[in-house]
Amino acid sequence: VGALAGVGRVELLTAHSSANGFFGSRGLARHLPLAYAVLEREALAQLCKRAPRLREVALRLWLRPGWTFHAKGLWYAPAPPPGERPPPAADAGTEAGEPLLTVIGSSNYGARSSELDLEAQAFLVTTDAGLRARLAAELRALRADSSGCSAEQA
Repeated sequence: VGALAGVGRVELLTAHSSANGFFGSRGLARHLPLAYAVLEREALAQLCKRAPRLREVALRLWLRPGWTFHAKGLWYAPAPPPGERPPPAADAGTEAGEPLLTVIGSSNYGARSSELDLEAQAFLVTTDAGLRARLAAELRALRADSSGCSAEQA
């Protein structure tokens, strides 16, 4: 969270409870979507509390009827300098233009993954306009099936 202290905007994208693969499961697994929602709400509250200089924290919930959400990632697009408008490729409602950084690999950070499995990640940083445009298109596609919510709705 400390690294985000000077960032103007953070957007989190996650599954809506009914787009979670455990939604409708039997037994204890059926409670996992609600547990994730509680953890998301707590994470959002902590982020807002611990990084008060953030101008905006957005949580978006992905939902496409009949589908489950499996996208995982991190994308970084710098905000334009003060007084400049975002580039035309920027998505509505965001300040940033095309991402120049993304993380590729596993997003599993549990004990099993860190102690027993072989997990790998790579940070991709690019100035290539074509690749940045494709990363922006990927984000637009994910956002197209998501909607924003507040910490109380998470």
